[in-house]
Amino acid sequence: MPPLILTINNVFMQYIEHLDAQGFSGNLSDMVLFLGREAAGSAKATPAGEEDGFIEHHPAPLLMVPPEHKETIQPLVQAISRIFDAG
Repeated sequence: MPPLILTINNVFMQYIEHLDAQGFSGNLSDMVLFLGREAAGSAKATPAGEEDGFIEHHPAPLLMVPPEHKETIQPLVQAISRIFDAG
């Protein structure tokens, strides 16, 4: 896979995580187990954090983009930023 594709994917993932800045991330199997416990009424409303296998989302102060890709993806970042600014 070309490195530029990985960079573009990473940019989209960073924006998606930013949409859920107050949420949590974790391994898919941990998330499914948590949701199953929650549905059965035995889980807390939100995961407690790392002890449950989850990490809290935090706003990213910058996009993680290799220097060699910054100019190439600039139009994409500007387009996404306009969508965020409009919303």
